[in-house]
Amino acid sequence: MDIERIERYLRDYKFCLGRCNHLKIELSVLSRQIDAVRRDTAETLAAPKPKPLSDMPRGTQISNPTEKYGGMLADGFKTDEQILLESKLAECESEYSEKIVVVEYVNSWMSGLTDRERTVIKAHMIDDLGWKDAVTTYNQKFGDAVSKDTLKRIKSVAMDKIAEMAK
Repeated sequence: MDIERIERYLRDYKFCLGRCNHLKIELSVLSRQIDAVRRDTAETLAAPKPKPLSDMPRGTQISNPTEKYGGMLADGFKTDEQILLESKLAECESEYSEKIVVVEYVNSWMSGLTDRERTVIKAHMIDDLGWKDAVTTYNQKFGDAVSKDTLKRIKSVAMDKIAEMAK
């Protein structure tokens, strides 16, 4: 993996993490809605239908409505609402599978760094803080008085480690 892609993943991490969490909820809601539509469809098709007022045959074909509707359900009959919900579900699943890759890569890279390296990468790359704010964050966390140049060196070492992990 090239360094530009690594940097893009680090910068997109927070958005992808938040979006994945949202999509998990959306997937759960859509799944429940699809199940409810399936149940409603089955109940509607299985409900007794009004009988014709006369006992004269209504056509040339005699059929059993229970068999007919049971067959429709067994053959995978879907309402327009169910088709729409399943389409939304597929879109959400596709987006989730793309975004979770970024989250998993960044989580794995961060676990391979020291606490100091992780702090610099998180402050500068993930949280998108300027060097001045990154220095302040670093100094508060570790109690050290470091310069911007020191953090740049730590970031460089950390990025080299990430590049090595991403080979």
